[in-house]
Amino acid sequence: MCKLNLVYEGLFMVEHCVVFLYPCFRAASVTMARSTLIKNVSKAEWNDVPLNEKDSFITYLKSQDCSFKISIFCAKLPFGLNMAYISIFIGVFGVIRKVSF
Repeated sequence: MCKLNLVYEGLFMVEHCVVFLYPCFRAASVTMARSTLIKNVSKAEWNDVPLNEKDSFITYLKSQDCSFKISIFCAKLPFGLNMAYISIFIGVFGVIRKVSF
């Protein structure tokens, strides 16, 4: 019975880790994809697109600011890889704290 209980708790922990980690990394990937798109469009050399339209498109991408943001003390921070790592660290610290008590 003890082994079955440990297996259940292990699978329960793995499932909750996946449920926590997947959204963190997906949100970070959306934010990184946006910044990568802006960088790629800025560096691209297009003969058919006038420079003023390209600059307008880059300005539009920057002004839309379409990335995941979290609110911490009335400040909106973009959710990038750094925030994903911080939230993972906090989650792991909480698990360690829970297990140790």
